[in-house]
Amino acid sequence: VETREGTAPDRVIVDVNVEEKPTGSISLGANYSINAGFGILFGLREANFLGRGQQLNFQIGAGVDNANSNLTFIEPALFGRNVTGVFDIYYRSTTDYNAYYDTTEFGFNPSVGFPISDNGRLSVNYLGANNDLSNVSTNSSVILQEEEGTLTTSGLGYAYSWNTSRSGLDPVTIYKFDFAQTFAGLGGDTEYVETIASTGFDTSVWNEDVGLTARLRGGALNFINSDSRVINRFGGGYVRGFKRNGIGPRDLQALNQDALLGNYAVGLTVETDFPLGLPEEYGIKGGLFYDAGSIWGLDNNIGTNGVPVDDD
Repeated sequence: VETREGTAPDRVIVDVNVEEKPTGSISLGANYSINAGFGILFGLREANFLGRGQQLNFQIGAGVDNANSNLTFIEPALFGRNVTGVFDIYYRSTTDYNAYYDTTEFGFNPSVGFPISDNGRLSVNYLGANNDLSNVSTNSSVILQEEEGTLTTSGLGYAYSWNTSRSGLDPVTIYKFDFAQTFAGLGGDTEYVETIASTGFDTSVWNEDVGLTARLRGGALNFINSDSRVINRFGGGYVRGFKRNGIGPRDLQALNQDALLGNYAVGLTVETDFPLGLPEEYGIKGGLFYDAGSIWGLDNNIGTNGVPVDDD
C-alpha cells in the first residue's frame, strides 16, 4: 500500500470465503471368507467432534459366529497441553469360531500419552475386563474344560513407542520400535504380566517406486499363582496364510484337537510392493511377502488321558 509521507496507510478490506471441510465419515461393508462365512461392518468416524479437534471412532462388525465392536474417544490436547487422552471400550464375542467353545470379552482401556523425546512417546493405561469362556465341548481337551468360566481383570500398564517419522528428518525411511507391558492384579481374578514388543522399518527404493517393509514382533504372557487361559494366550495373526487358531499347541489326544494357543509368540514379516505398469490413479500395485513365526508355551500341559501336550 503506497502512502504519502506523514499520512496513515490506506486500509484494505479483504473478503475471504471459508468453506468448512467435512470431518466425519460413515463406512459400510460386507465380506465373505471360507472360514468365517458372511460378515458386515459399520463404522462412524468424526475427526473434529463438537468442533474441538477431538476424535470419536465407533465400529461394529458381525459375522455368522463372531461379533466385534469398539468405541474410542481421543482428546489430543488434554488439560491444554501436548498430552493425549484416550478412552477405549470394546466388546467381542465368538460362537464356535474355529473352535469348540464360546467366548465373551468386555473391557475398557483409558490411557494418557505424552512425548518424552523428538521421536519417543510414552503412555500409561488402565485395563478393566471381564472375560468368559463357555460351552466347551466335552470332546475338547481337558485343559480347555478346566479353563471354563468367567474371570475379571484389573491392571495398569505402559507403552513406549519410537518412530522416526515424528521428527520428519528422513521421509523415505522410517524406523519403528514399540514396547508395552500390562500388570494385572490390581483387584480382579487374574494376576499376570504381559509383554509385547515389535521393531521394524519402512523404506522406498528405485526412485521410491518400490516399497520395502520388515517387522519383527513377539509377546510373552506370565500368569502368577494360576494358569493362563486360552482367552488370554497369543493366537493367530503372527503368520499369514493360516486360519484363525491355525498354529500353536494342540491336544492330539482329544477328539476335537482344538488349538490351545500359547504363552509366547514371535513373528517375522518381510514385504515388498511394486508397480504393475498401470496408471497411478488406479491405486493398484503388486506385492510379495514372507512370514515366519511360532506360538508355544503352556502353564498346564497335561491334556486328555493324562498325556502331556507338546507345547513347543
